[in-house]
Amino acid sequence: MPADNLYSRIGLLAQKWQMNQLSAEEKAELEQWYAGFDDSLLEEESGGSVDELRQRLYRSILQKADIEPLNDTMNAPSGSTEIPDRHRIGRRWKMGYAAASILLIISVAVWLRVHQHTNERMARSVEQDIAPGGNRAILTLAGGQQIVLADVQKGKVAEQGGAAIEKTADGAIRYNAVGTTGEFREIRYNTISTPRGGQYAVMLADGTRVILNAASVLRYPAVFAGGYRKVELSGEAWFEVAGDKEHPFVVMAGGQQVDVLGTSFNLNAYEDEPAVTTTLLTGSVRISDSITRRSGLLRPGQQSILNNHNLSFRDADTKEATAWKDGYFVFQSEDISSIMRKISRWYDVDVVFTGPKPTDQFNGSIQRYVNVSQVLRKLAFTNKVHFTVEGRKIEVSR
Repeated sequence: MPADNLYSRIGLLAQKWQMNQLSAEEKAELEQWYAGFDDSLLEEESGGSVDELRQRLYRSILQKADIEPLNDTMNAPSGSTEIPDRHRIGRRWKMGYAAASILLIISVAVWLRVHQHTNERMARSVEQDIAPGGNRAILTLAGGQQIVLADVQKGKVAEQGGAAIEKTADGAIRYNAVGTTGEFREIRYNTISTPRGGQYAVMLADGTRVILNAASVLRYPAVFAGGYRKVELSGEAWFEVAGDKEHPFVVMAGGQQVDVLGTSFNLNAYEDEPAVTTTLLTGSVRISDSITRRSGLLRPGQQSILNNHNLSFRDADTKEATAWKDGYFVFQSEDISSIMRKISRWYDVDVVFTGPKPTDQFNGSIQRYVNVSQVLRKLAFTNKVHFTVEGRKIEVSR
């Protein structure tokens, strides 16, 4: 392709890139052009100020396209706007559009270079990639016996307090009452706990379904008895509570009490999070602080925040709050500290911040069932944060 047509095309792609309108094919075309371009002038070791580097890159692009600058001041992107001699334009500038696009091309080159360096840096740092978490948990029976659920085959697992415990075909644990509630005077409490890098689903004896996120613990009766159904949570879980007006369902977590009848909600009560958050999707629940006894009614689409005994309510992004159970990380104006806590729990890694902690906020979504390098690469692509991975330790820096 002649130089003028080529640079007109690159100029068009540069403009579309600037407006974030590139298709996948156009992005590949732009990257292919850049792959054949000598961008060594962008290297730090080339010396000079940023303006000097841009000037040299500008002149290099002109030379590569066999374009003579309009005048001396056009040797730099910040040159004069003086109108040049028309004969010089007619003789050497058959592509005025390309000249107007040179600044955009430089921006593209810088952007692609940063993108390339990010990928190279990640490739060097992640020598042994880290797989995502999976279906892992330990079931502790009332007598203290512990069962590693990943090692258990489908079928009956144990009997406990009037309930038969079985592992279902999809890997969940289900409790089935084998008699009437009145037959069992002694409540036998069981505990299911997920490690870092694990999650698990359990169906309680009343039909309530609970999905535990990583590093979480749920304590519950094998069979519910009495006037209400009470469980205790540490960590994060999704609840689909079976309706029973005669026996309200109660969750104790993070210094708060959640009273429900039949509803679905997400409860985040990790000890290392600044607040306990409850996000309601269906039904209604009452949130109460265990110390001050302050309470409020939570409606669908709302979220409660309990922070140092201060209870507040706000509209919620329910997709963000429940994304983890659907296999995604979703960030909405979230700082890197909060993001890395999630990554630490799900990938079972230690996180260390080196130097000043990045203060930027991040938006976007990333699949949870990919290796950690893919998650970090997408975050690093913003050029707001960088990572170094050694074993199961991730160092975070600006």
